[in-house]
Amino acid sequence: MGKIVDPTEFRGWKYHKYKNRFNYVEWVYMNLVQDDIAAILTYGVASEFAPGTVVARIYVGDNVIDIRDYAKNPTILDPSEDDSSIRIDDNSILVNPLDKDRFYIKGRLADSKHNLEWNLTYERILPQINAMDAEPVGWFHNRLFSEWLSWQVKMPAAKITGKLNVDGKEYDVNTLGYMDSNWGQWLIIDAHWNWLQTCGMHEGKPYSVASVEVRNSPSCGDLYVATKDKTLRFFKNKREFEFRHKEWEEDKATGHMRPTLTELTGRSLEGYQVELTAKNIMPYALVQNFPAPFGWLAEWDMLESLVKVEGVVKDPDGRVMFEVDSKGFKEYGTTGWIPGLRRIGL
Repeated sequence: MGKIVDPTEFRGWKYHKYKNRFNYVEWVYMNLVQDDIAAILTYGVASEFAPGTVVARIYVGDNVIDIRDYAKNPTILDPSEDDSSIRIDDNSILVNPLDKDRFYIKGRLADSKHNLEWNLTYERILPQINAMDAEPVGWFHNRLFSEWLSWQVKMPAAKITGKLNVDGKEYDVNTLGYMDSNWGQWLIIDAHWNWLQTCGMHEGKPYSVASVEVRNSPSCGDLYVATKDKTLRFFKNKREFEFRHKEWEEDKATGHMRPTLTELTGRSLEGYQVELTAKNIMPYALVQNFPAPFGWLAEWDMLESLVKVEGVVKDPDGRVMFEVDSKGFKEYGTTGWIPGLRRIGL
């Protein structure tokens, strides 16, 4: 397969430039979905609070296994300024120097209950999308905190092969998945987003849909539809797409209401249309404490679900370009104030 992107388009990790700013955060997010297992892997760097972070979330059977390593003092922390390569102790991303569309993902994490290990290859099959560039977010997007967010869809769809070991059981991985990156400066408690992603095959050709919007921002949000022939972009500030949560349930871990059925619809100014429905398969809640010494004040809850996504994408003449029928992930973030009161039932 020929090269998908020009290697000069890669911008590398920004950590070296921004690491002294207390609210800086940056990560590479990867997922995969196949019949017997689904997984999310995240490699991140941040300010002095948590300079190296690795998260693995595994959806298998009826269970979600979550292991997070917030390494405040990693022995090895080496994010590349040239491409997406990074090493955080035993966990690494290596971009093939001769094929910038091929990433090698290795890692292992363990806690008192579970052991995880992975050795995967991500091969880009749809073009990279350089999305938001320092979009203002949050309550304080001014000179005081300079809150901003960037988003790069590194692999809208990837061919993934390799091994994933969960508590001694080895899974052969041969499926599709997704990879993106976020970086910027914001307070964890005030950037609440809707996010939805899925990729699959229609008539033997790959497609991908990825969308994010920060709910308290009138302009921060994009929707992308990618195929080998075309990439469509829908802008929130032009009111070209909308998330509508149609059904809800109370999340047991956080006490917040979680959307279980979501519609994502869009109509671009050129006339392209997106009509999708995402239904929860398996939910999960990630609770992120506000940094010490203010952990008592707030926690940021990311309500995440493995979802089934169905619908269509249409051209300006109303003809169906392709049908969407694939699994993916949905996220809905919110803030819990004075979490200790909730834990004791107040």
